[in-house]
Amino acid sequence: MKSTNLNVGWEFQAPDGQWKSATVPGCIHTDLLAHNLIEDPFVKQNESKCQWVDERDWSYRCRFTWNPNDSIPHRRLRFEGLDTICTVFLNGQVLADTDNMFVPLDLDVSEKLEPGENELRIEFQSAPRVGRERKAAYFAEQGLADDTPNFDERAFVRKAQCMFGWDWGPRLVSCGIWKPVWLTEFDERVDPVSPRARLLEDGRGGVEIDSYPPALGKPVRHVIIRSDDSGENEFLDDAGFFIKSPDIWSLDAPNFYHVYTNRFADYSEQELLDQTHVRFAIRSLRLIQTPDQFETSFEFELNGGRLYALGANWIPD
Repeated sequence: MKSTNLNVGWEFQAPDGQWKSATVPGCIHTDLLAHNLIEDPFVKQNESKCQWVDERDWSYRCRFTWNPNDSIPHRRLRFEGLDTICTVFLNGQVLADTDNMFVPLDLDVSEKLEPGENELRIEFQSAPRVGRERKAAYFAEQGLADDTPNFDERAFVRKAQCMFGWDWGPRLVSCGIWKPVWLTEFDERVDPVSPRARLLEDGRGGVEIDSYPPALGKPVRHVIIRSDDSGENEFLDDAGFFIKSPDIWSLDAPNFYHVYTNRFADYSEQELLDQTHVRFAIRSLRLIQTPDQFETSFEFELNGGRLYALGANWIPD
């Protein structure tokens, strides 16, 4: 496996049309500030002078050199975080549209990369404008009045809500490549594994595992280990199993189990091709909503016991 970091060499298109250097991870405000195209929005009343930034669409691009290696024929481009509504291009061809700041974007580019120079380009749309468009469409569909409260444009964009302004927090909606970018090349690898665990009525832990095999479909072995590396290990060939007398996750004892997923060259399991690791916990968690003297309760029940929970709110300084 070969992983290449693609955080360097990025540019953004300034309002005058020129391409200027950009920092990745970062955002449009920090790039504009680095080139003295805006004043520091955290000083005096400069925040109000920066509101035009959020209403524009912005373009980012990066050129990189790539040479094929036949021993690692699978290639995936991974954006850990794109903020937020954008289209991704590779060599002028659309790779994907995405609109969630919090979810990584993983793309197969095995047949799309070109030997030599390649260009990545990302076209970001204005999140406030798209939010307003989605709000108008939703209100029309639902027959809601325009002055219906608690439905600002922020509610229609999967983006950090505090960026739209919050109490005394500034309104700097922004956009950009806010997490690292990677090109990964491999012959075989283990794709993400997702354990789903629950506490059964008989006291056992029930666990299901979703594993997504790569193209060549080599055999997989899941190994389950308790958090303290004690007790019996669970060796699994299938996707479902039970744990007797499990260590339960609670507020006092946040016990975890670890899943090591191994992919082998063949069923002799002598040659390990790739391994991934995730952890999970076994617990019973229910939301209780029953009629009461106020209207409807809203309580959580953890492992059969009710929890007292008090909400709090904080936004970034």
